[in-house]
Amino acid sequence: MNEEIITCQNCNRKLVNMIDSCPNCNSMKKLIHLELDEILPDIFDTIAGKKENPNLNSKKKMLEKFYDGYDQSADGDLAYKKQIISREKDYYLEEVKNSQGIIIHYCEEPLSNHKNRGSAKFKHNN
Repeated sequence: MNEEIITCQNCNRKLVNMIDSCPNCNSMKKLIHLELDEILPDIFDTIAGKKENPNLNSKKKMLEKFYDGYDQSADGDLAYKKQIISREKDYYLEEVKNSQGIIIHYCEEPLSNHKNRGSAKFKHNN
């Protein structure tokens, strides 16, 4: 609820509008008190990180990578995604839920078995 209160700065009488002078003391000085209620949108956090070995070449230096948070899905809906990729532990986890919390994708397996999927999928030339 938004509220506006206008009072005379000279005598503190409550006024009806900004234009007229105070009927009590004829002053044009006014105090305006605004009270605004703002509804903020929901805030969604995301955290991502990786563990690297700088002594290895660029393709092999990433040892672990994780992502936990929210992102926009392909259909425009907000989706929660959790992903863990660990070369050290030979582990892969990916879980995606839609905005209602329903799992739309889940994959948990040894990383060594996680091939030919997503961006690593073999592309056929026509």
